[in-house]
Amino acid sequence: METETPAMKACVATPALLVILLLAAFSTYGQTTLHRLLPKPVGEPTSSQVEPPDPQSLSAAWWQYFAEAGDELGQRIAETRVQLEELATEVGRQGREDLLPLLEQLDAALGAYRELRGRAAPKPGVLPPIPEQVDLHNFLALDQRLRDLRREAAVISQNTATLQETIDLGKRQLDSLRLTYLGLSESRRDRLEPGLTLMRDQLRLELAREDLRLRQAALGLRQEEMARLSPIVGAAAQRLKVTPEDAETYRQRAEASRERVAELDAELARLGLERDYGAPDSAADQMAARLQELNLSEVEVRRAGAAVEAALYSLAAVLPSGEGGVEVDVDSLRGALEEARSSAATAATRGQNWQNFLQNEREDAVRRLATVTGASGAEGNINRARLQVADTMSESLANLSQDSQDLRRIIDLAATRLVEVEGLLRGSLEQVRSFISHAWVGLGEWFGASLFEVGNTPVTPIGLVRVVLIIAIALLLSHLVRKALDRMRSGREGVSHAALYTLSRMLHYLLLILGAVVALSSIGIDFTKFALFATALGVGIGFGLQTLISNFVAGIIILFERSLKVGDFIELESGVQGEVKEISIRSTLVKTNENIDIVVPNAEFISGRVVNWTMQAPERRIHLPFPVAFGADRELVRKAGLEAAQDVPFTMNDNSYKPQVWLTGFDEDRMKFELVVWLTPNAVKRPAAVSAAYYWALANALERHGIALPFPQRDIHLRSYFGLTGAKAATAAARGPNPTDPSAPPQSSP
Repeated sequence: METETPAMKACVATPALLVILLLAAFSTYGQTTLHRLLPKPVGEPTSSQVEPPDPQSLSAAWWQYFAEAGDELGQRIAETRVQLEELATEVGRQGREDLLPLLEQLDAALGAYRELRGRAAPKPGVLPPIPEQVDLHNFLALDQRLRDLRREAAVISQNTATLQETIDLGKRQLDSLRLTYLGLSESRRDRLEPGLTLMRDQLRLELAREDLRLRQAALGLRQEEMARLSPIVGAAAQRLKVTPEDAETYRQRAEASRERVAELDAELARLGLERDYGAPDSAADQMAARLQELNLSEVEVRRAGAAVEAALYSLAAVLPSGEGGVEVDVDSLRGALEEARSSAATAATRGQNWQNFLQNEREDAVRRLATVTGASGAEGNINRARLQVADTMSESLANLSQDSQDLRRIIDLAATRLVEVEGLLRGSLEQVRSFISHAWVGLGEWFGASLFEVGNTPVTPIGLVRVVLIIAIALLLSHLVRKALDRMRSGREGVSHAALYTLSRMLHYLLLILGAVVALSSIGIDFTKFALFATALGVGIGFGLQTLISNFVAGIIILFERSLKVGDFIELESGVQGEVKEISIRSTLVKTNENIDIVVPNAEFISGRVVNWTMQAPERRIHLPFPVAFGADRELVRKAGLEAAQDVPFTMNDNSYKPQVWLTGFDEDRMKFELVVWLTPNAVKRPAAVSAAYYWALANALERHGIALPFPQRDIHLRSYFGLTGAKAATAAARGPNPTDPSAPPQSSP
């Protein structure tokens, strides 16, 4: 075996080392080339950045300079600000002052981002321990804290949802801005403004994310505190005890509140007497009147707050508290509970109205003070006084809302303890009775409230119910009257049905009009004030409602003229045939023999030609023409026609209305007859069926007597045949053309 020398090893290792070095160099060059050729994905950083981002050459990972800063965030923001100051100096030399506001916005966003990043999430507070014996004020303080937490959590949750939507929208806009920036040319001048805009919008998005982080932490903290405080409030409600000493204190406070209510009532009466009810002559007078109205409302709010406070302490003074507490007086407790519920309902109902009124007055005063006229002179002083009163009223409304919440909480607690004292069944029944009573009172107040005004007359829900009830009674009375007339019409043969129908319709319209007048008068509407409305209605009738009014008037004429009655069989110019079923205020209902209902406007019966088959007499004569061949016995034809008439049940057998057979003329091949028949009243309204029945009977009678019906006959007399005459022409025509006959007429070529 041959031993390898060091020289041989060196010769072998050298080519391998060269190959490895070449591969490494090619790999590094290829990676660098691909890194330059392929753009980096937006929003996916590939390496950390150690230099402040340059707006003119931002990379995809430029934000990592701040995101991964950690404790060095303040230093990096300071370095970026220095760079922005240098850039502002350079921009100023270039004369591009339009970029300076963008640089200032970016600098402010950096400062705000540093502040938010350094802000820690809030920590939960320490909850107070529950004492062995809880008085009214301690319990209300704990309950108020729980209510505040719930309200704050609801507000934070709503703001968080809105902020999240803003962040999602900002992220989509920022992605679009990044793609636009990466697609720009390599010119640093062209990239300066888009780069600054990109950095500013990125910072604003991060500020929103930091704000969202802090809000979510605050929401979680509120939810945690609510979860911890809820059982504490429940336990405090169980331990709430009113001692006899506390009860006496509460009675004294309730009495003081009632005295304050009386004082405020007197002040309201005084302000009402001092109020100027005349029409304002100037803008200052108008503002003075609004100031008086605002003062009245502010006193009313304080009076409602005093009433709520009196109800609260009155209820607390009789609250059952078990051993060591006040003696249980069910009647006093129930009376105080009723008073408290009434006060709470009144405060809740009027509180929102006061709040809306206050907001409108404040906005109006601020808007007038923003103008030169409204801010100077007497009008300016009045508007500033309005704002002062508005601030006082706002504080009073806040106190009223707080006291109302406390009162409702004590009402719930008192109702629960009342059920415990009286027992479950009796207490539940009492709660149901109280609920129904309050619902009835509330419903009565709602029914008595004004909805709108008609001619300075307030219209209330109870008034509308009264109107509907009176009109319903009028409709019912009209229905009963018409039913009675219908029974009279069907039970008596001698009474005119048409007259009763006309009377029925007129009474129906009269009762409806009378009911409408009485109904509107019941709510205080004065019809003497409707002259202008009647004039406008007349103009409307003359233009837009003329067709409706003409049909209405035509219907009245038809009913009184009696040219058309229910049950008549009519025929219009349009070809409509049928029986009149109903004559209403606008149209007439006609039913054809095909059971089709046709609604015809009443004006068509007045302006057009109408054939009334049953207007004065129900009998009607019809003519049924039929032909018979020449040679038939005319007397036999008469006999057959009369037999056919007798075979049909529609024929009248009265001596005055006997059927007849008339010979009306002659035709080329027939004799023309007519069967003349008087129809029964029921048959008059069925013309098609009647004609079919008579023709069927005529065909049977003529066939039975052997009378032939005519059929068309034609005789052809040939005078010449291609130049031949007489017998020769007839013989040639019968034989036809013969080409071998020399005497035959010449043939025409095809």
